[in-house]
Amino acid sequence: MMTFPFTGEFKVTAIFGASNQELWANNGHEGIDFASRGDKTIVSVTEGTVGWVKRSSTGFGNHVWVKNDDGYGCIYAHMSRIYVKAGDKVGAGTALGVQGATGNVTGPHLHFEVIVNGSTKNPISYLKKNE
Repeated sequence: MMTFPFTGEFKVTAIFGASNQELWANNGHEGIDFASRGDKTIVSVTEGTVGWVKRSSTGFGNHVWVKNDDGYGCIYAHMSRIYVKAGDKVGAGTALGVQGATGNVTGPHLHFEVIVNGSTKNPISYLKKNE
């Protein structure tokens, strides 16, 4: 089973592969940015295990990495609050935290990345594959 990272309404504010040197030092956006229009709770898109929880004022800010049971991994970044800890088992729809503006950001949102064997993949392809 799969869900989107927000249970309510959201909008996409930056797409995978977008180029903007001002915002992304590597000149290529490696995820999708979502901004919730309602409930700000961020949820896991599939079942998995929380691999790490990091808190920082730079880069991804407060973020969580979930190793999904299908072999993929997802990063959920820029959270204002985190509800899980490393080693927690999560299911699709499990609350991970709350949308925020920590790290390198221009405003509150969720940066969502999908990683396979150390390489980022387009999250939309992953989310559609699992619909």
